[in-house]
Amino acid sequence: MHAIRRVIASDNSCLFNAVGYCCEKSLRESTRLRKVIVDAIRADPATFDEAFLGKAPTEYADWISKPNSWGGQVELFILAKALRVEIAAYDIQTERCDVYGQDADYEDRIMVIYDGLHYDSIVLNPSSIGADVEKDVSRVPASTPALASVAALVRSQHAAKKFTDTANFSLRCLVCQKGLTGQAEAVAHAKSTGHANFGEY
Repeated sequence: MHAIRRVIASDNSCLFNAVGYCCEKSLRESTRLRKVIVDAIRADPATFDEAFLGKAPTEYADWISKPNSWGGQVELFILAKALRVEIAAYDIQTERCDVYGQDADYEDRIMVIYDGLHYDSIVLNPSSIGADVEKDVSRVPASTPALASVAALVRSQHAAKKFTDTANFSLRCLVCQKGLTGQAEAVAHAKSTGHANFGEY
């Protein structure tokens, strides 16, 4: 089996749709999965407090429920538990893999890949070019030997520089057109203005 990167639309719901594709073979799960996040935060304020979330739980829940809000580590942590599946998140720039839910003895693993701004799904396919999506295997045993082909895919994406250096890249706020440098400036701008749509330039 060959590891294939299945491209997910860049619509600010890429993490949710990447997870949805891996779990359900559906690209229409983002609304449902956002609700999973909101419900988890509201049900367990002791765990999901301001220190964990980076903002007040009610504020975070309101924010992540909006379709233009990006998901990240918090969402992967919650979704692994809610869906009872390991989620292996591969970072192209560093080639690091963080596995959410790894200590919970879940039988299956799904895989996503992150380029610094965007999440796609990783699947296994009998074809080296993954021509037939109907043959995608998106849930695998957590210890499958095919994970070596996934590591090779991540290395090849890194070598081809298929990532964005979020510390130093140039962004423009698509709401007010302000130029920004790096993720830190984008986050600060979003917090001060409420603007959440950015484009790289």
